[in-house]
Amino acid sequence: MFYAGILCELIVSPSGYLFGGYREPVIIVTGMAFFSLSLLLTVIAGFHERKKELPFYALLCGYALVCYYFQHSALVLRIVLILLSGRDRKLRDVVRMFLFGTLAIVLFGAVLSLLGLHNPPVMTDHFRHEEEKRLALGFFHPNGFAFFIFRIYVMWIWLYGEKAKLRSMIPVILGTGVLLVLARSKAALFIFVLLTAGMIVFRKSRSKLPEKLLYFAGLTAGVVICALMLALRFFPFPQQNYGNASTLWDYMNEFTTGRMQHAMDALRSTPVSLFGCRDVPDGTEIGFVNAFLNQGAVFVLLFAVVFFVCYRRLYRTGERYGMLLALSFLLYSMAEAYLPYFNKNGIWMLMIGWGAFWKVSSGKGKEDEGKR
Repeated sequence: MFYAGILCELIVSPSGYLFGGYREPVIIVTGMAFFSLSLLLTVIAGFHERKKELPFYALLCGYALVCYYFQHSALVLRIVLILLSGRDRKLRDVVRMFLFGTLAIVLFGAVLSLLGLHNPPVMTDHFRHEEEKRLALGFFHPNGFAFFIFRIYVMWIWLYGEKAKLRSMIPVILGTGVLLVLARSKAALFIFVLLTAGMIVFRKSRSKLPEKLLYFAGLTAGVVICALMLALRFFPFPQQNYGNASTLWDYMNEFTTGRMQHAMDALRSTPVSLFGCRDVPDGTEIGFVNAFLNQGAVFVLLFAVVFFVCYRRLYRTGERYGMLLALSFLLYSMAEAYLPYFNKNGIWMLMIGWGAFWKVSSGKGKEDEGKR
């Protein structure tokens, strides 16, 4: 049941990127039904073991239903159902499904595009205030294509970065780099370089120092993003004309192609909501800001807690490549609004199997540690 639901999430994951809209409500509802049945059967089978957790389950589901009432969207409820039904599942199985499933989606879109049956393989438009030619291979926007290539790469690193032989690593790295250069996505290229450098360092080093540096880099990035959100909401940054950078704010705004200015305007023009709202008039591509406006302040706070707890757990268990994955998705969320989607945000995926980690950390089940 659980993996059938995961398959539904994988199928709907390219909607907005490959087709420019979300058109699969039947598949989404079917996936939620699978997760609900999986959760119900799991609770019934292990009722005596899990009866103390039922109030926690009820609290999360209650919060998700409140979000549905305010947002008219089941995004939060989907995340809750997935994580509760996946508490004892194997994370690597889920990531592997998304790795090869995403690869199949990209190839499918590329074939349709090259045959002239879908969007063009190369798009020419005014993407950054000037006309550009960028590779999209059937995706609705080159940035969407770049994000899916990034997703394949980061999941490949997490699954195979440690053990892959040089003859298989070089084609993957070069192929990914070439595709991202042709797609001309600054965010994807920036994180691709960081990911590749991190993988090389971890493969060469047997010291704990790189892990410690990555750990503090992740915590620092999380704190800086939280501080930036507060600054965008309350600090009066000046308006800027694109192309006339003279201050740090101007350069940040230009590097993000005006996203900072847009996010600041959206935060100041939309009332703060605890549980989100329907039809936000001015959404943004910065994940945290978009989630704050659409899913509410409570959701963003919960995501911040999930990231810090998950990142700490990855560090304590020596999951170096898991830390790379989490930090990469965190940084990429400054360019794409995928924060509340389990099927796009790898940080939510890292919470699969949280039940086994809970047992290990509380000393109740060391034998479950290998489940991950």
